[in-house]
Amino acid sequence: MLQIAVDRREADCVAILLLHKTSEKDRIEHLKLFSSSSYRDFQGMIPEVLATVKDESLSDGGLVELVEASIHQDTPEVAEMYFAAHAPGITEACLRSKNCIPPPTASTKHFYFEITVLEDSKFRMLGLSFGNDTAPAEGMPGGFEGSWGYHGKDGHLFVEGGCDFTSAAGFGPSAEYAVGDVAGVGMNLEPGDGFCTLNGKKREVGTVFEGRKFKFEKLYPCVGVDVEEEGVGLHFVVNFGGSNGHPFKYMGPFV
Repeated sequence: MLQIAVDRREADCVAILLLHKTSEKDRIEHLKLFSSSSYRDFQGMIPEVLATVKDESLSDGGLVELVEASIHQDTPEVAEMYFAAHAPGITEACLRSKNCIPPPTASTKHFYFEITVLEDSKFRMLGLSFGNDTAPAEGMPGGFEGSWGYHGKDGHLFVEGGCDFTSAAGFGPSAEYAVGDVAGVGMNLEPGDGFCTLNGKKREVGTVFEGRKFKFEKLYPCVGVDVEEEGVGLHFVVNFGGSNGHPFKYMGPFV
């Protein structure tokens, strides 16, 4: 079940900015700090997804359910989610991973995940994103500073509160996603650039990320949803692993 992230300070991953110091000595010292960071258990984070909605338990009220009978239930990096009821007094929620994304390594310089939409809600509000740990209590990712999000209802790319799809040819009506579609978002960790995919093809983001390098803070994968009555019925699968049994639709290139 999903729970509430009441205290975001409990996340023990140090900021990704620690990997971007100019001094090699600093870099070595900062890398030591990652030895106790929670990103090492990232593949098992799905059952522990947290909602950044304060004082309202989405799981206790039966609003958001992990589908226990899912064919994915034995795969820790894949989860099937269903919105069973609306949350009174709340319009939108940002479901955030418990652990931040891992730092870049010599062999891995990106982080990527996908969702497959199984059933739409009436309102079709769904967004994929990355955001920092200062996310507000409510709201769609990309609608606040320190986050960006790719929204399925309108195919827009939102960056830190602004709708920047106008500078990216790959967004707008042609980028909308709904039932049967597979959408993905990723981060190129060293430069701090984001990228988006739809049904196995990369979207053109243009200059959206210029001047907004998301590498100076710890970042979390997020899924934004509508938790009003119009949001009931939304059903999707989140895939963080891209394993042989659950391959990503998008096969690269990632950087």
